[in-house]
Amino acid sequence: MSHTHKLPPELTAQLARMIRRVRAILLMRGLLAVAAVAVGAVLAIMAVDAAVVLMLPAVRWGFSLAGLALAAATAWSMLVLPLSRPLTLTRMARVLETRHPDMQERISSAIELAEHGGAEAERASAELVTLLTQEAKSDLAGVTPKQEFTVRTVKPFLLAAAGVALVLGLLFAVWPKQSWLLFLRALAPHREFDT
Repeated sequence: MSHTHKLPPELTAQLARMIRRVRAILLMRGLLAVAAVAVGAVLAIMAVDAAVVLMLPAVRWGFSLAGLALAAATAWSMLVLPLSRPLTLTRMARVLETRHPDMQERISSAIELAEHGGAEAERASAELVTLLTQEAKSDLAGVTPKQEFTVRTVKPFLLAAAGVALVLGLLFAVWPKQSWLLFLRALAPHREFDT
């Protein structure tokens, strides 16, 4: 049974805001990575098809399924796995304490004592728990989610997604008919198009 309600609400609220921020960053990075890989795979298929004209349906299917598999693998590794890992108050506290060694594990210790409650809390001095909680609150007061977890890690994924989208857009602007045909052939290998 969890006893985190014994912690000051501002302590748990601040950690919860950090958890939400980290999850939002992971979601943005994952979506941009999937978009970049999916569009990049379509561009690669279009380039191969333009160079050699993939006539055999089996070959077209092979390329299209490989692109789909690559996008699915990216979605699994960049979205599903990171977002399925639980990010608890204690784990977030440990992340912060790793980044700020001067916190000396006061936040995670205060959370763990409050979570365990019962016999362990009775063994610990009530004064010690109160002091530890106050120090943890003080440590957390100077830390903000936006400063601690910036969107810098999103930038490479944003640039990659924007780059492949720009290339695709340029192809459609310069060679609209050919690009549209190649795009359809990449996405629908089961259909025959007049080339």
